[in-house]
Amino acid sequence: MKKLILSLFIAIATFSFSQNVGINGTGAAPATSAMLDVVSTTSGMLIPRMTTLQRTAIGAPANGLLVFDTNLGCVYMYLTSTGAWRSMCDSYGPFYSETTTLFNPVATTLKTLVVTTAAATDRVLIEAEFDYSKNATASYVAIGLFRNGVEIHEVAKYSVANADNSIKLTWVDVPGAGAQTYTLRYYLGAGAITTFYGSNLVATVLP
Repeated sequence: MKKLILSLFIAIATFSFSQNVGINGTGAAPATSAMLDVVSTTSGMLIPRMTTLQRTAIGAPANGLLVFDTNLGCVYMYLTSTGAWRSMCDSYGPFYSETTTLFNPVATTLKTLVVTTAAATDRVLIEAEFDYSKNATASYVAIGLFRNGVEIHEVAKYSVANADNSIKLTWVDVPGAGAQTYTLRYYLGAGAITTFYGSNLVATVLP
């Protein structure tokens, strides 16, 4: 009898995984283009929740991998094209993120801070934001994160003309032991920034 039940379970499981799966309260068939179709008007869907340290420790994350970062309070997606995690909380896209110098935003320094790390393996969580208003000329605007004068990360976006814009940057750095000077700079592709609403640069040494 146990063998029969086990065989039946395996048969059902195989059928379920070989077909589109629908989760709903009506019994409606799932969309044919979706492997998993979840329908609800009263509940949401939870993806894996983890700290920033746990997220950045994932080995060889798959392209499009999604997690909820409990430290930063945001959903992050991994992009193999940039080799970095992309925050889904960023607004006024599109954005891209680079670990190499693309725009080399050395024109204007926004913020500078010094962080002292005790061990060579210490991780430093960097969070930065630049809020501004653009004139009639739309263009790319980039913010770059520098450590001890060398750019280590950059985020850029195509800024909307005659509108308020915001760029956010999140990066986990392993600088080694000692005092580290972090600088946030911006580069303007074309046109002018009419209003500087402010910028922020925060560093946290992760446990």
